[in-house]
Amino acid sequence: MTNHPHDDILLKAVLQLLDTDDLQALNRHLKKCPECTERLSRTQAEVALLGSVEIPAEMPDARLPEARRINFMPLLKAAAILVVGFAGGFAVSELLQQESVCVKAQTLQVSSPVIQPDSFISCEEVDTRFNDEAI
Repeated sequence: MTNHPHDDILLKAVLQLLDTDDLQALNRHLKKCPECTERLSRTQAEVALLGSVEIPAEMPDARLPEARRINFMPLLKAAAILVVGFAGGFAVSELLQQESVCVKAQTLQVSSPVIQPDSFISCEEVDTRFNDEAI
């Protein structure tokens, strides 16, 4: 090996996962490089430390947080108020809306006016007809 071995190679050597060719090349490098020998011994110590940790036979169950319930009632009440408000506003606007007015000219035809005292005119017959020609 011309380069220093990567940490993965050292870990594989400690765990005895290297094939024979790679292991022989690593051993040749370790004979010449005290720095890599030190790195290998630190890796062995770390693996030994990890191996000394006891794992409990039965892991405790993790407590999951209770699912939050979403209360939709305030939202439903607000939606109902909006619907009633819009419907009421529409109904009031329809009631207050003025009807269109059609204006036609009328003529008053009076037959035989009678003049009475106090300057009032009395008509015996009043004929009110629509005058379509005036429109």
